[in-house]
Amino acid sequence: MPNYNPETGIRYGTIYLNHLDSDVANDLWMNGKNVSEENAYAELKSEIERDADAIEEEVHLAISERDYPLDHDEAFMELEIEAAYNRLGYDDRDDYIDTRLELESENIQIDEPIIEGTCEGVTYMISWLGGAPLLWAFESPIISKARLCSPCVPNAGDLDSLDDDGYECYGIPDDWRRARTDPRRGSRGVGPGGSAARSAGGFQARLGPLPAGGPGRGGGAKP
Repeated sequence: MPNYNPETGIRYGTIYLNHLDSDVANDLWMNGKNVSEENAYAELKSEIERDADAIEEEVHLAISERDYPLDHDEAFMELEIEAAYNRLGYDDRDDYIDTRLELESENIQIDEPIIEGTCEGVTYMISWLGGAPLLWAFESPIISKARLCSPCVPNAGDLDSLDDDGYECYGIPDDWRRARTDPRRGSRGVGPGGSAARSAGGFQARLGPLPAGGPGRGGGAKP
């Protein structure tokens, strides 16, 4: 059975981010950890480190072909390796890696990043479904009852469709939702709640326009 917390047996809850209060959505986005960006940064750093290893290996090969004993002279090799970096315009290995990383990381662009974080006791992730950001509640002090999601998110609770006769899943604080909805039906608190911190500026303005008329393919699909 997918999409449930293996430690508690409670289903994950899901809701489209554009169904939340815009300030709350912005806070969840801005205060979370951009996992996709961090992974891309780590991958870039590893690639640059491999390039540095290749530079140093070339120096070792050149020295060993020219004078094998010097290849085992650590002090001499350090000077030769530093000279190789100097010829490329860098002070040393660290400068080579740091400079390239600073410049090339500016080109990292993730169109649909994965965001993870914790807010008001809710451990959440933001992923994407049909081009729209989808909030997952992996753990929460709030347990809601909701209908199950469509096959797109099998077995998870649809926090857009709360139902007293539905299935238990992790929920979100009432005041995270847009005022146009009535989120109280089908939810019970099992811990402290409170208002999410409000940030200046709207989430949609930062992220770009979200699909009109609802999330998912064609603007009307449910998760």
